[in-house]
This record gives sequence, C-alpha cells and structure tokens, in this order.
Amino acid sequence: LIYDPNFSFLSYGLQQLGITERRIGFLSDKNTALYAAMVMAIWKFLPFMIVMLLAGLQAIPGELYEAAAIDGADLGQKFRHITLPLLNRVGSVALLLSVISAFNHFDSLFVLTGGGPGNRTMLLSLMTYQSAFRYFQIGYSSALGILMMLILLVPLTLYMRRVLLDV
Repeated sequence: LIYDPNFSFLSYGLQQLGITERRIGFLSDKNTALYAAMVMAIWKFLPFMIVMLLAGLQAIPGELYEAAAIDGADLGQKFRHITLPLLNRVGSVALLLSVISAFNHFDSLFVLTGGGPGNRTMLLSLMTYQSAFRYFQIGYSSALGILMMLILLVPLTLYMRRVLLDV
C-alpha cells in the first residue's frame, strides 16, 4: 500500500507537500522502481543487522571503556580504538550475510514488480525463475542457477572462513 499509485500515503504526502504535482506510481515508473525495491529490501533486512550489531556491542566489556576513560580517551577515541575494532568481526559477518541475502530477494521483487518495468528490477534469481517457468528454457535457467551458485561461492567462502576458522 505504501507504493500504490492510487491509495499511497507516501505519494499523497509528497503531493500535499508540493514536492510532486501528481501521484507517483513508484513501482510502475522506470526511474523509481529500483529505488523503491531497494528501500523495501533495506526495510526488510535492517532489523536483523541492528540486532547483530547490538549483540556485538553488548559483548564488549565495559572495563575497556573505563580503562580508556582513565587514560584520558574522549568519546571519539573510545569509538575508534575500542568499539570499531571489536565490532569488526560481527560487522563483517553481518555484511557478508547481507550480501548473501541479496540473492534471496526473489519473492519480494516477484510480487512487487515481476522484474519490470523494462527489466529495471530484474535480479538473477528472478531471471532464472522466468526463464524456467515462463519461457520454458530449462537449460538456460540451469546455467543461470550455476552462475548464481558460483557468484555466491565467494561471499560464502569468506563467511565460512570468518565464522568457522576464526580468521
């Protein structure tokens, strides 16, 4: 409903504020469809990222901040020298998981746009599905699936090294 051109509060609010003269079809306009899909994907994955980073923050011992305060470190120095290095591991795992999950946005884009308008929101997973079940090009869709697997091997290998091997 947020993106609907006729009943959207977002489109109505932009029109009432004078930002646009008419209602906007966010998903039907080729200039805004990709951005609307990106905002939806961020909205979908952001809580997971926040919980991951919050767990990482809670794992940092308070004694480190106390010792830094005794040594005369200000807030910026504590953040740069304590928080960021200790959040590096959790942050990199969260980033790798977000890259891997970017390949899983088939369902939302299939429902929102179907890959349109003009293939502006076509992802590899959506292209694989359409080539197999819409155009019945099974060999082509199999090749796309293998390609997607090979692309995902890079972040998956990095994730496995980061989590399992303590690198």
